[in-house]
Amino acid sequence: GVIRIAGDVKPGVAQDTEAVDEYLPRPLETAALLAALMRVVSGSAGTAPGAAEPQAESAEPAGDLRILVAEDNRVNQAVAMQMLRKLGHPADLAADGREAVDACIDGEYDLVFMDVQMPRMDGVEATREIMARIPEPERPTIVALTANVMEEDRQRYLEVGMMDVLGKPVSMKGFREAILRWGDRRRRIGGEADEPDREQA
Repeated sequence: GVIRIAGDVKPGVAQDTEAVDEYLPRPLETAALLAALMRVVSGSAGTAPGAAEPQAESAEPAGDLRILVAEDNRVNQAVAMQMLRKLGHPADLAADGREAVDACIDGEYDLVFMDVQMPRMDGVEATREIMARIPEPERPTIVALTANVMEEDRQRYLEVGMMDVLGKPVSMKGFREAILRWGDRRRRIGGEADEPDREQA
């Protein structure tokens, strides 16, 4: 999706108006930007506020899956939560690694999308603590969210216990594929079935 901010249009330059999903006035307000991002992500860009949202796109396993998103950036939080909601999997939110660890200890999450770089405790350290404090099969599957997807970075995330790596910015396709790959891992562990291969570069 494309969001154009008033003042971005250059005089004398032809504009592809059909490719623009949202126009935002200056000065830019955070609330307006978040709302526009969520409309673009959900596919409802250009519709009037309050219009009916599109139906959720089903992503198996079904909606009883418990998902936690650990992310400190407000815009990324809003976009990730909207994408997962559209896929039929509303998620809980942790704003940093410490909150993610506490949430995993207090709750029984199936899947955690863990931002690698967060304040207080980063995603790698949070994963180490979750691995140490929560035994299998109660332990959630942790998927790294990161812009650092070089092979050495990916290997480090897998070595600490993360099962997969999604590059940022994360797409709805990335979330869907991760849910399909890992969403029922705890049930497979309980049944001693084979689990999918970890994502490799």
